[in-house]
Amino acid sequence: MDQGLVFAPGGSQGNLCLSGDIVRYAMMPLFSGTTGEFFATLDVTNTPTPFGPVGTLSGETCNFQVWHRDANPMPTSNFTDARSITFE
Repeated sequence: MDQGLVFAPGGSQGNLCLSGDIVRYAMMPLFSGTTGEFFATLDVTNTPTPFGPVGTLSGETCNFQVWHRDANPMPTSNFTDARSITFE
């Protein structure tokens, strides 16, 4: 949930911009196509945490970043820019 900075972890390109208790949404692969965009629907009533799923509360800010495959120029992984979302 917290912002942070970890320089290119695990041989990846790009930086991880999250810290603290980091969780991941395990989803089917998402494809960005030629636009470089993708969309995912998250269940904010069932947000994963290290202590089990919880609901996201109004006024709470969560930070998100996507770890993805990349070819720059060789196959590797990379990170998107991080985004903060405050829920209403």
